[in-house]
Amino acid sequence: MSDEQLAQDTVRPNLIRTLRDLRGFISAISSKSNFMRVFEWLMPRRIELVHRAVRMHSDSHVQIAALKFMAEFVYNRTQRLNFDVSSANGILIFREASQAIWAYGQLVLEARGPVRNVYKERYKGVAVCFNILTRLVAGKYVAIGVMPLYGDVALERAYHTALELLRQFPVADVIAYPKLGKAATSMLEVLLAKNNIELVQLNEPAYEQIMRLCVEAFDHAETAVSSGACSVIDGLLTAAIEGADTGHSSKLVELVRSRPDITQHLLKTMLNIVLFEDRPNDWSFSRPLFCLMVLHQDLALQYTSQVVQYQPPERQADLVAALKDLLASTELVLNTANRDSFTQALTHYRRQVTAKNLILMVPSSQTLGAPVDIMKYDSAQDASEAMAE
Repeated sequence: MSDEQLAQDTVRPNLIRTLRDLRGFISAISSKSNFMRVFEWLMPRRIELVHRAVRMHSDSHVQIAALKFMAEFVYNRTQRLNFDVSSANGILIFREASQAIWAYGQLVLEARGPVRNVYKERYKGVAVCFNILTRLVAGKYVAIGVMPLYGDVALERAYHTALELLRQFPVADVIAYPKLGKAATSMLEVLLAKNNIELVQLNEPAYEQIMRLCVEAFDHAETAVSSGACSVIDGLLTAAIEGADTGHSSKLVELVRSRPDITQHLLKTMLNIVLFEDRPNDWSFSRPLFCLMVLHQDLALQYTSQVVQYQPPERQADLVAALKDLLASTELVLNTANRDSFTQALTHYRRQVTAKNLILMVPSSQTLGAPVDIMKYDSAQDASEAMAE
């Protein structure tokens, strides 16, 4: 059957039903042996029907059905895709999924005309593509690190397409649609994990877009999304700091060095969150915040000092005591012990603020007076002087 025949009004509904039925059938499979029967039936001839459906730009419903089928096909549910070491099946699945991501991504990136429903015709399919890539990498049934060594472009294609899609869309739109925002942060969390980050060829526009997306995700309604954004920043900055400490020059190290404005903005934003808000995922925020304080120690001290100066005099002594314990809790050198100590100190800070019922004021953008030197502040004497004035 040709593509023109497949796109006929009488054929498309049957194609959608077939793809949905196949997805439902595969989702119920939990054993490797049963999955292999489906794999052998699909590959390599019948899987081509899925690719043809993905390329059917005239009907987004067909495309979504095909992409969702692919998302289930690559899902390592109950370890059903754990192939033998000598098997090439994992590579074959990765190639097919990468081809689907690339084909749909190219259609979206090249589209120029107006759309009636941007979510159904653009963002919904992109969210599924992000889920496919997340499941491919998180499934750990493909040794993706060796793929570039023998010239396999599937990995590069998938990564490049996903990052280009992310870069093309307004950050506000990505966060506004819950499924798209969750899919984007989950994908970035997996792609930029410690074991995979060197395989991602980040450029400055992509780096800037990722950081902007993470900042917007801090205020997402779902805690999992804001925690995921924190994990993305933590992974990026940890890799950059460790690379710089070991003298390993990489594109990521140069990106972070060349754009201190991004990390400085992140530092102030995260300090505002942990100092003034009581969130259920403070632990998640503490991890990237420690990295940011390692990068900008002076700015962290300066900004927290300005925060104290901005508070009413009767609150300054209690706030200084809490902040002093936080800032002096550990040495600002990136390692696991220091990071854990800082997280514990942040929890202690939150308890102190709650116990003393401190209602703090967030500094505005207006010019502040001389900041308070927190580390040298004598709370009893200075507080009395402030009250006298």
